This record gives sequence, structure tokens and C-alpha cells, in this order.
Amino acid sequence: MKIRVLAVLLLLIIGFSGVVKAQSDPVLDRLQVDIWPEYDRSDVLIIYRISLSSETSPPVAMSVRIPRAAGKPHALSMEGVDGLLYNLDYTITVEGEWLNVSFTTLSPEVHLEYYDPRLSRNGNLRSFEYLWPGDYTVNEMVIQIQQPSESENLETLPEAGLDREGEDGLTYYSVVVGSIDAGTPFTIGVTYQKSTDALSQSLQPVQPVDPIMPQTLGWATFLEVLPWALGVFGALLIVVGGFWYWQSGHKVHNPIPRFLASAGNKEEAELDEKSASYCFECGKREMPGDIYCRSCGSKLHHRAG
Repeated sequence: MKIRVLAVLLLLIIGFSGVVKAQSDPVLDRLQVDIWPEYDRSDVLIIYRISLSSETSPPVAMSVRIPRAAGKPHALSMEGVDGLLYNLDYTITVEGEWLNVSFTTLSPEVHLEYYDPRLSRNGNLRSFEYLWPGDYTVNEMVIQIQQPSESENLETLPEAGLDREGEDGLTYYSVVVGSIDAGTPFTIGVTYQKSTDALSQSLQPVQPVDPIMPQTLGWATFLEVLPWALGVFGALLIVVGGFWYWQSGHKVHNPIPRFLASAGNKEEAELDEKSASYCFECGKREMPGDIYCRSCGSKLHHRAG
């Protein structure tokens, strides 16, 4: 019985260690490294676009090395099922000239960016060397270099393939590395000539994503909009008018009944005027029940009824 229990425990330990090993050593199905010198800083922007192998089940714990001179990642995120990028928490440990950036991802798509300040300048000649330290096995590795604005004579070692123009108007060169095993480093050198310090991003023109055409969603002429505008304006006038009418019916009273009542009582008013009494001192009209004059204070002498 004890032998069986020990055998089961041994199998569990072996299986668990295998899971841990698989989790700690994932395989990258594809790794694209973008190298953008002098893009939006005077440094070199490095972008890792990582696609994990379908055999790697999330969550996946990873640790990617970046140069110590970078200081820290500029951005670290994973791609959700909606195609949006979500920031990932990470920790950093120092290992010689490297920084170990450790994180856990729930998605097979990971983006890591950092700025490498080690761009060499010698007059108009610029040079930079990128090193992949071989952290993981990669089934397909591609290096893409963006040629800075106002630069010329860009060369790479190993030599890049045919250049192409991107949607941003900049020129891109690609180096297809292929598969590479874990622990195998890869280095590529980039040189070019540039006589200014202008950054590529600052020279990009601002343009709409798509040209505005008659068939563009939301586009309309003035004549098409005018009937709708008049209809809305008319409805607004009706609402305002109705509200004003309702308010006036509650606050304004017709003065005609008061006028008619006053005219009908004209005879009674004349009788009241004949029977009125006045102060003998100041002539102020007495009010019913007054003993002293309200104007001068003299004692009133009422006429006998």
C-alpha cells in the first residue's frame, strides 16, 4: 500500500514539474522585432510583437531581457479577444547588463516596447546594434527596420531584403531570421546617414484615414440636411409656443369682469361719496370707526346719522 502511494506521489511530482517547466519555457510561434531609430525620441524604439505557440496554455509566466541602459519598458501589454491592448503588470530584476522583465499573460499575443539609448553618432553617420539574447525558442523570427525621415544609405548586417513603403510614408526593410533555438543569440547591425536631428514622427503629415466622399457614412449636402433642419426648428417652435400658452393661461387673468363689476356698482359708489365724513381740521376723509383723524390727529366730530 505504501509503495503505491509513493508511486502516485512520484508521478504527481514529475507531472507537476513538467507543467512548471512548460509554463516557464514557452515557445514563441512568431517574434517580430521592430527597430525604429529616431522615431519619436532621439533613441531607438524597439517593439516586440510576440505570438505564443498554440501548444502553450495560458496563463503563461514569462521573463524577457532588455538592455539595462533602457531603464524600464516603455509599454507592456497583451492583446484581448476584442483586438484591444491591455496593460500588464511586471517586475524587474537586474542581471549584469540586462533587465529581466517578468510578467504573466492570459493572451498568446504580447507587445513589449522599450527605448534603447545606445544609438552611435559620428558626424552624419548613425549606427546601432540590436541583440536578441535568445530567451526562448522561436519558430519564426522577423526583424523589421524603419528608415528614419531625412536619412539615406541605410544598410543592415546581415543584409535586409527588399524595402517597402509603409502607410506612414516611411521605408521599411525586413530580415527573415527563421527559426532560432532558446539560448541562441542573434545580432543585427544598422547604419545610415542623417544630417539633421529631426524625428520621424514630427515630420508625419496629418491626414484623414479615408477621403471624404459622397458615399462616406455621415456625409450629406446642405440641401439634404435643410428639410430636416426646418422640421426640427418647426417642432421646436410648436413646443415653445404651447409651453408659453400654458404658462400664460395660469398667470394672466382677464380684467374685463373687474371692469364690468366696477361699472355696475357706479351708483353705489356715488351714494357712499355723499355719506362720507371729513376732518374739520385737514379735510382728510374719515374711515368707518375712526375717532381721531389719521392725517392730523384731531378728534373727529361725526355727523348725526
